[in-house]
Amino acid sequence: MLAQIIPCMLRLATLVQIFIVSAAAQGLAVSATAAWSSQIVAFWGAIIIAIRSSARGVVTTGLSSVFSNLRVCQRSARISAALSGGNWFLHSGWHNGKLRTDVVMISWRSPSELQRLSTQVSMQIETFAFSSWQVLIVGRQLRSGSSVESTAHWIKSPNHESLCPSRTKQTGESVFPLAEPDIEHGLAMLQESPKQRVADIVQILASKCDFQPTRCAFMTEIYKEIENSGMQASFANVFTKVHAEESPFQSLSQHTGQYGSNRGSVMKSMTRMYVMVHLTVATAIGLMGAASGRGLAVWLLAIRTALQGLGTQTISGDDLILSLVSIDQSRFHYETGAGSPVLAGEIECSGLSWWHVVGTFTVVALEITIIGAGWLYGALRVHKISPSGVVGHGMLALSTLVWLSLSVRALMSIRQRLSGRLVGIWKQSLYDYIVVGSRSLEVSVERILESPTYANSVLGLVATVLEAKDDDIDELSAIFVAECALRRPATGIILDYHLVTDVLKYQYEGDSVVLQGESATKVDVSSIYPWIQTSCCIILTIICGCVSVIYAYYSLPSWVKIITEILLAIGACWFGILERTGGLPHNRDTTICFMVATLVASSVWYVGVRDVG
Repeated sequence: MLAQIIPCMLRLATLVQIFIVSAAAQGLAVSATAAWSSQIVAFWGAIIIAIRSSARGVVTTGLSSVFSNLRVCQRSARISAALSGGNWFLHSGWHNGKLRTDVVMISWRSPSELQRLSTQVSMQIETFAFSSWQVLIVGRQLRSGSSVESTAHWIKSPNHESLCPSRTKQTGESVFPLAEPDIEHGLAMLQESPKQRVADIVQILASKCDFQPTRCAFMTEIYKEIENSGMQASFANVFTKVHAEESPFQSLSQHTGQYGSNRGSVMKSMTRMYVMVHLTVATAIGLMGAASGRGLAVWLLAIRTALQGLGTQTISGDDLILSLVSIDQSRFHYETGAGSPVLAGEIECSGLSWWHVVGTFTVVALEITIIGAGWLYGALRVHKISPSGVVGHGMLALSTLVWLSLSVRALMSIRQRLSGRLVGIWKQSLYDYIVVGSRSLEVSVERILESPTYANSVLGLVATVLEAKDDDIDELSAIFVAECALRRPATGIILDYHLVTDVLKYQYEGDSVVLQGESATKVDVSSIYPWIQTSCCIILTIICGCVSVIYAYYSLPSWVKIITEILLAIGACWFGILERTGGLPHNRDTTICFMVATLVASSVWYVGVRDVG
């Protein structure tokens, strides 16, 4: 009996051993197949994320958002210092303000109020106005017992009266409460000898202001000049977009005056809900990074692409968190009644506290920490899987061809960017568009008042009214008169002429800027566009891509892969930062080619976890 049982047990044991070996072999095969499949998925996923992240001027990574927060603080401090010193502040550039000059009138009592308002204006400039708006910030310090509200009031100075964003309800004509003859009369009174008191001049001009019922201009009413210059968005687009499309993170609190004489809305941002969603998505992406152990640059750029499918596509602005915080509780006016000093299409803001900036910085810092920690956890635990078969070698060859060819194409597009020219004066059919050419600039009020040319212009009138310290001056009327003068079409153009001729001292040959300053320094594209740093980012991608190929076929230490991925991520983030720090943006093809090349080089690494792929 025992002799019969023992052979049966031996045969059973042999069969079990065969099944175990077969199962193990099948597990390895499945793991290898999963590894090659993951390369294909990573390749196409990197391309899709890169294309969606190639919008010009938009903040696409947490590191870029951190940089934006730091610049918000720096600009806020400069605005406060300029206004408290009696000067103005200008945000501009080489391509900003083609249709208008946006003006912010800040009225404040204490330094803390000025800092709050400057912080909000700086944050709004960073996210809404950075790439295409020219913004002039002026202000007046109120007396401690003044009844005037401390606000930041956004108004507009169009380059031509046909581009005025406010129209009368009755006739649809452009609205300018203070006519040009009235401004000339005010300037004449300033030049009289003996000079009249500024308080009397303000009272006379305030009585001539004609505040008619207004509404926002329709797109069909704006002159076709807008087609030549391109659409320049405004806060009207921000509010009407929320009104037209349902948004999970923004809503409008509508208000209507008696008998429907005025209509407006207050923006309400669900910032806390957005932060929860943002950090949840960051955690999910961090876990994906931990599971793959590769693609740090891809994961850093993937979060905002993923958020687009969760409702953030309706949020206007270049940075999501800054957009929500900076526009919250802002008041927008669709229509205004007779006698209203605020025109349709303008907004008013009440300021932000320091903890708003700390909060936005904390969110992006947590985002970077979560994604980076998840990726590092996986990167320290992955095993190298050498490429094999048609799919293994084929995917490596395909990815190498893609990132190498696109990197070379990006370098060639930089050469094309440098072959262009900077235009100083754009001759339009109705007006001259003047390039200021300075991203930020403190405008000296004293220099305006001392200029024989511009002291007797509308700039001199505004400066005199805002600087007047008469005890009996009506501060509310002084602000009204200054705003009415700033709304005139000529104001922004006169300011540009003053800056380029008296301050920056540009000179022109035809319509090209050729000289700047007393030393006659030539101004060309290579001196403005950060082509050296951009080229370094592209070359870094090529070098890191070569390292990834060598890593696939040769035994290199694991830390080589980790350092290479970190450098790729830094290069991708710095390329996006250069988009906003440089005087000129990247070409569209440069951005797309670089981003696709970098993310492909970052995602295709032949690593995985055994029996997982």
